[in-house]
Amino acid sequence: MWLRTCDIGAQHMIQSTNPYLNFNGDAQQALELYQRVFRAELSALMRWSEMPGEAPAAIADRIMYARLELGGGAIELSDVAPTSEVEVGSGCFVAVHCTDPEQLDRWVAALADAGGSVEMPPADSFWDARYARVRDRFGVLWSFNCPHQPH
Repeated sequence: MWLRTCDIGAQHMIQSTNPYLNFNGDAQQALELYQRVFRAELSALMRWSEMPGEAPAAIADRIMYARLELGGGAIELSDVAPTSEVEVGSGCFVAVHCTDPEQLDRWVAALADAGGSVEMPPADSFWDARYARVRDRFGVLWSFNCPHQPH
């Protein structure tokens, strides 16, 4: 397979990357859960009613765009337009890398307590880290990884 490369390296063009999660009408609830569990800070919020023209009444109060700041990164999210539908969580997950294994356990428990399901309970892994995976109640898969600190 032949791949074309640019003269300027990607490190000079990409400012940042982050997950962008789409929902079928429950982005507000997801946003509130993520704020509570991760203490994420809301840095942007726009509702469909704020777009130019007239938004369909069924989605006027739904989220057209939101951005949550957490750690050194961000998660963006929105409700899809009524003409679209998304299968939340299919084919991707949000990877969270942390330094505190007890915090990892608290995050997993909080997402599970809010209606999620633990797919891999927190445990020590063969790659020398504490690892867990949980699918939240919206269908988003979260992967948590906390490398063990040298003694």
